This record gives sequence, C-alpha cells and structure tokens, in this order.
Amino acid sequence: MLSNEQIAHDLAVAAASVMFKNTIEKQPDLSEDRALAQMVYYYKKTLTTLQPLCDEEL
Repeated sequence: MLSNEQIAHDLAVAAASVMFKNTIEKQPDLSEDRALAQMVYYYKKTLTTLQPLCDEEL
C-alpha cells in the first residue's frame, strides 16, 4: 500500500506533467528551460497543497 506522501508525490507529478503539456501546446515558442521551470513550480505548488492531507489518515 502506498503512503500518503507517495500518493501526494504521484498526484503532484501528474498535475505538473499535464500543466507542462498544456504550456507547450499553448506556447510553442516557449523555451524548454522555461517550460520545465514552470513544471517544477506546478509540482511544488501541488505538493504544498496536498501536504496537509499527508498528516491525516485516509
């Protein structure tokens, strides 16, 4: 069984991946470095949002 932290990480990776794909599609002239920086931002933002749930029993 996955821990709450692993689930939060997996969800954050999925959210960041979707945002990366959307960013590339909407801004094809955006540099890859900038797109990856945005992906990291979305990952951290999502993980921070989910972090309080890791302290609770699901």
